[in-house]
Amino acid sequence: MFDEHKTMKTLNHKKQHIDPYNNFGMWSDMHTYENSKKGFLLIELIVSVAIFIVIVTVALGSLVVIFESNRQASSLRLALDNANFALNSMSREMRLGSGFTCNSAVCDGDSKVSFDYFGKQIVYELNNNNIVEKQIDGGPLLPLTSDRHDIHTLRFTQAGTEPDMVTIYMEGTALVGNQSTDFDIQTSISSRKL
Repeated sequence: MFDEHKTMKTLNHKKQHIDPYNNFGMWSDMHTYENSKKGFLLIELIVSVAIFIVIVTVALGSLVVIFESNRQASSLRLALDNANFALNSMSREMRLGSGFTCNSAVCDGDSKVSFDYFGKQIVYELNNNNIVEKQIDGGPLLPLTSDRHDIHTLRFTQAGTEPDMVTIYMEGTALVGNQSTDFDIQTSISSRKL
């Protein structure tokens, strides 16, 4: 009457569904509910990995561009800092100097200035290689700006009635790799005789 063994066998048997491709509408042992839920198909895995690779490539490309831009901006900042250092160095010594003379009797836009600095003769000038140089008591010319600069203009101008008031104007190009940035810097100083 009631076969326990057969009932257990039926309960433990996998759930089956009708295969839509089976023209006879019979139960198919090949496609079962449990077999279709075991994991990802190979094509799903390949598509997922491809999408992940595209996203990572775009992100890394953006990161490389950001790092390169940061490196160029840092190099440009260093080049401009060097130009500011040269101008500050000149103005600091000229502020404590006296007796400014240029190529002409009065500094009127000349690219060379000389003055007395605590008993030493200091000369600032723009050389033919577009580098600002400093000379102390007729010694060797020492560069104030680096080769990362192309200084186009260096002018020293004295104020009309004030012989010890000088304006320094520097114009040039900061060269960084294959990029360049134009700059112009100006400062006015007055001698503080001690």
